[in-house]
Amino acid sequence: MSSAGSTRKSKYVLIVAAGAASVAIGLFLSLYASYYVSPRQLSEESFGFSFEGERSVTLRLPGATGERVYYFLYLSSTEPLNATIKFTRGNNTVGLVNAGAGTRLLKEGSLLLSGAPERALLVLQCASCEVNGTISVRYFSVDYGKLLALDIAVLMLSLAGLIALAYGSYALVYYTKALPRRSLEVGSKH
Repeated sequence: MSSAGSTRKSKYVLIVAAGAASVAIGLFLSLYASYYVSPRQLSEESFGFSFEGERSVTLRLPGATGERVYYFLYLSSTEPLNATIKFTRGNNTVGLVNAGAGTRLLKEGSLLLSGAPERALLVLQCASCEVNGTISVRYFSVDYGKLLALDIAVLMLSLAGLIALAYGSYALVYYTKALPRRSLEVGSKH
């Protein structure tokens, strides 16, 4: 193979490698975008106190943008108590979980709210008791401008990578297989 053919071949190998790298970066960014929109924010509070009547524990959910929350509640009390988790935005309740009644409560699950919450309010009711517990809420917090930029980057990198892979592969095969055969056919006719 001539030096020009070798240079041409290395050029197309470079195009194929750049296309593969572009597709790989696009795949990595798409996986990151999947992680980015997952419920990765966690707000948690452990507490212990004595009270009579009604008492609340407030859990702030800064930056919450999604309407689905995942909650976990564990309570241990000296006397039976009622527990409710209220998800609020401003003065409006956007979701409610009745955690039940008893001296030991364990409640976990997910809830689709009517709007993105600002806080979770654990409301406890008991005649007179000592209570220990933990409440945690996992929620979505997404900057939609960043998500749009990620989606556009994934699209552009993937398309550019696939085009470079297709073009480079075709040109590589053409110049290494078809072109030498063609020049042999032309040379044998003379």
